[in-house]
Amino acid sequence: MPESIRALIVILILSSFLFIFSKKQICKLIPENDFKRRRNAWYAITIAAFISSNFWIYSLIAIFIIFFSKQRENNIPALYFILLFTLPEVSAQIPGLGLINYLASISHQKILSILILFPAALILKANKNTTPFGRITLDKLIIVFLIVSILFFARNNTLTNVLRFAFFDLTLTIFLPYYVISRSLSSIDRFRETFTSILLVGLILSSVGIIESYKHWLLYKPLLASLDVQDSIRYLPRGDYLRATAIGGHSIAFGYLIAVILGLSFFTLSYFDTKKNIFIVSSILIAGLLSTVSRGPWVGAFFIYLIYTLTGGQILKKLFITFLVLIAVLLISPFVPFLNSMVDLLPFIGETGQGSISYRQRLIENSWIVIQRNPIFGSTNYLDTPEMQEMIQGQNIIDVVNTYIAILLNQGFVGLFIYLTIYLNLILNINRSLKGYHYNDPLHILGRSILATIIGVLIMLATVSSITIVPTVNWSLISLSAAYILLRQKKSDSIS
Repeated sequence: MPESIRALIVILILSSFLFIFSKKQICKLIPENDFKRRRNAWYAITIAAFISSNFWIYSLIAIFIIFFSKQRENNIPALYFILLFTLPEVSAQIPGLGLINYLASISHQKILSILILFPAALILKANKNTTPFGRITLDKLIIVFLIVSILFFARNNTLTNVLRFAFFDLTLTIFLPYYVISRSLSSIDRFRETFTSILLVGLILSSVGIIESYKHWLLYKPLLASLDVQDSIRYLPRGDYLRATAIGGHSIAFGYLIAVILGLSFFTLSYFDTKKNIFIVSSILIAGLLSTVSRGPWVGAFFIYLIYTLTGGQILKKLFITFLVLIAVLLISPFVPFLNSMVDLLPFIGETGQGSISYRQRLIENSWIVIQRNPIFGSTNYLDTPEMQEMIQGQNIIDVVNTYIAILLNQGFVGLFIYLTIYLNLILNINRSLKGYHYNDPLHILGRSILATIIGVLIMLATVSSITIVPTVNWSLISLSAAYILLRQKKSDSIS
């Protein structure tokens, strides 16, 4: 039996168990018909990808699946998110028919944007109740970011490449998701449905990560060979563990995704009717995060929990319990092999994998020398400098494992300022929106979960570069944040 089929069987067994286990609780949050339709769409996309002999056959099948799935869908973001993180970042080039080398690069995410988001954007634009684009400051910041990104990209690219970048990259992966998600989630019920889809994906992927780490088998790696696309997933051990990857393309990107889903799950879990279900779901997500053996996402997840706790009620009680749990883990870890190995992986505490920390420190030092030569707008050839050439690793690559450093090197302080201004605007607006609500109010819980996740992301970006699914996760979170700001604005207008 081909490895891809064996991997598919394992994934289907894991997902089926989770769908069955969660159905009773989930259907208290969303209509059962919606649950079944989105679940079936996930099944269909996953099976189509694993049984297709190449990316183009999969794409044709996916078009029909997506077309029929969205016909009765009344919450486009909910369908979009349950399908978005179904596959790794796989793509192929559309041939140029002899006129140019290739027309464009198409991916799973771009197919979803064209088939799901673009028609939804047209409907939203025609709806008089839709908030016009440009109404809030964040809209304008997004446009500034897109224009500046095009200008920076144009410095060393042809007009054809610039046009591809503007439409097939920025429009399909940033602008369309931002516009549709921010304008579609116009009620707390729609948020609950969408976050439920995100939680379901997180549970499936976490269970995959647990199996990958335990069995030392990356389940989505055979898929890339099956689709006849570039295989970029590598087996990465750390200590005695295999670092789980799932659809992340890299263990740290996968951990980044699970940490974000953990943060957003605070809102969904607030609707759960038993502490037992909350504990089980949280445990699966945490185990999935641990399976990545990625310390940056671990730290980010801890700060997400901390910020969420500090913005809620009973702060001292929750912090005291957290402190006791951490002390207990450290005290008993020498006597429990698993806990001892986990503690040994922690940054600045354990000893395993400390080489990556020293590499990051050297990266900052060497990068700062390069940044000072072109501090305003950065440079396009920074990788060719002697300081960066010193950072070449065993895989013959320079891994700029810090998003802020990467932006400074390529776009200087101008690019970094624009990028951080988007997040600062989100933090200030959401923090302001929390005022006036009791901490048990759904709008307050929703805002806290988003705010905590944004702050966690800003911490994690210092430990990861914009690889594989990381930009997709970032812009998804920004889009959800914009939707919350608009919802809170509408609530305030209706009260006044």
